Amino acid sequence: MDLKILQYALTLEYLGAAFYESALRHARLSGEAHEIALTFRGHERAHVGFVSQVIRSLGGRPHAPEKFVFGSATRSRQAFLKTSAKIEEMCVETLNGARPPVSKPVLMGAGELVSVEARQASWVRTVLSVDPAPFAFNPDLTMRSRWRA
Repeated sequence: MDLKILQYALTLEYLGAAFYESALRHARLSGEAHEIALTFRGHERAHVGFVSQVIRSLGGRPHAPEKFVFGSATRSRQAFLKTSAKIEEMCVETLNGARPPVSKPVLMGAGELVSVEARQASWVRTVLSVDPAPFAFNPDLTMRSRWRA
């Protein structure tokens, strides 16, 4: 089960890295939006490396990145920020949903990632003038509900 969940986490990290790369190329970002894209692109690339390393340490082989098409989500500042918030919130909810059945080492790794993803979501929500911490408890996504999200 660990490898299946980690491969899904890797997909999300590839998604984030590709999204921020695309936004930097196409959205003509400036100011804080540009800073967010640069910072988060670096974070997501580091997360790809981290999750890939964990997969290899468990005897697995990280899958290759998918080709993502972002359309209008990376063509303007506002679309970029709204999509960024959704991606980061989905990552938080997914990592929260990775509680058992994963092993303790994988859970500890997820804990390292989820704190960064939550801070990223909060930063973007603040720039959007949306409550950066709207919940006392964050919802989680189970494996089944993630595919519907």
